Amino acid sequence: MRNLWSSGRSRWWARRRIRYGSNGSSLAALERTHAAGRQQPLRIRVFDGGTKTVEILSRENVFRFCRFRNGWRGLSSHFYQYPANQGRSSFRLEQSIVENNQTVGVAAYHADVTLQQVTVRGNGEAGLWLYDGYGTVGSSVIEQNGTGASYRSGIEVHYNSYVQFYYMIPFVPAVNRVARNAHHEVYLASSADGAWLGYCSSGPMGSFHLGDYNAIFDDGPQAGDERLIYNGTSTNVVARCNYWAGAGADKFYGTVDRAYPLSYDPTGSSGAYEGACRRGWLRTRHPRWRRRG
Repeated sequence: MRNLWSSGRSRWWARRRIRYGSNGSSLAALERTHAAGRQQPLRIRVFDGGTKTVEILSRENVFRFCRFRNGWRGLSSHFYQYPANQGRSSFRLEQSIVENNQTVGVAAYHADVTLQQVTVRGNGEAGLWLYDGYGTVGSSVIEQNGTGASYRSGIEVHYNSYVQFYYMIPFVPAVNRVARNAHHEVYLASSADGAWLGYCSSGPMGSFHLGDYNAIFDDGPQAGDERLIYNGTSTNVVARCNYWAGAGADKFYGTVDRAYPLSYDPTGSSGAYEGACRRGWLRTRHPRWRRRG
């Protein structure tokens, strides 16, 4: 495999090079420790291969212009969370692609995660999976996930978790596309805290938008129990001013405020801000993460 990493000033970092076998199945270890009180970017191109997962062990990690593909999970806090009694781990993914991993694309277990201008597609199970965490998604594409498990959904919100559609600045549309995933597009378990999938209103001062103008639909073959939004909680999911491709009430489960539906797909036909992934960098305030094989 060709995709290795390097850092700007090696004297600030203790580093270990990733090594891949020709088929991506050999053990690859990547550990990074901060050697001084100053941070430098870690440049990354592609994480690619076999049974590997990039795991988050700490807070405030930022990945930008990266591609995570063909691994077990794409990007995950599932096995390692921040040490007990010190809060959740957290990470942010920007202008990146997570694709064709064997299980979940992005897994946030006891972690908060932000996706901005990210494409999560073609993963074997859920695209974005939340458990005891807060997820924020803006200008991103989560589509065609669940390729290996027909019961998995695009976004899955489980115990003590909340997902919101929100762009980097307030009072603007989010413009996400969540589409063509295997089961539900957005699934909220009964133990989830809820979801904010867009709001709009109009009045004397003009129109107001917050996280709306999303496309949530499935125009392919569907099982009888599939829903665009499955709300298993007792809360109201706010999902105004979104595009549903003409879906009727039978495609929603639970309480969903889907007022003012759009008659067109605001994300366009070619994708919403798909990540370039030509080169990139990572920074973190508490740099503890590893590539796990």
